[in-house]
Amino acid sequence: VVVVGCVVAIIPAHIKMITKKSAEGVSPSTLMIVNFQQTIYAWNVLVLKFPQLQDCGEDFWLCQANLLSFYQVMFNWLLQIPLFYWCARFASDPESKAKLSGLWRYQVAFV
Repeated sequence: VVVVGCVVAIIPAHIKMITKKSAEGVSPSTLMIVNFQQTIYAWNVLVLKFPQLQDCGEDFWLCQANLLSFYQVMFNWLLQIPLFYWCARFASDPESKAKLSGLWRYQVAFV
């Protein structure tokens, strides 16, 4: 249910940018800050849940309830990151497109 909520919230933004081939109305700065925040959050959850992930080797199905927050954060992170790519790809003028493409490379390197 949580994963479905993530999909319902984020996928329409992907679809809108791809179908219109435009990032009009989308703030690249906001997306960059959100991507940075989501990456730090994903690493934090990974570190905090790592002992539980190690224990799942013994009985995979019994520990899944404890990992729901981990799955939610990771899935949300995977859906959120490409939004900045679409914003960079469909930028209106060549100057901002080059700048955003460079920032996209920095984000990928950071991840």
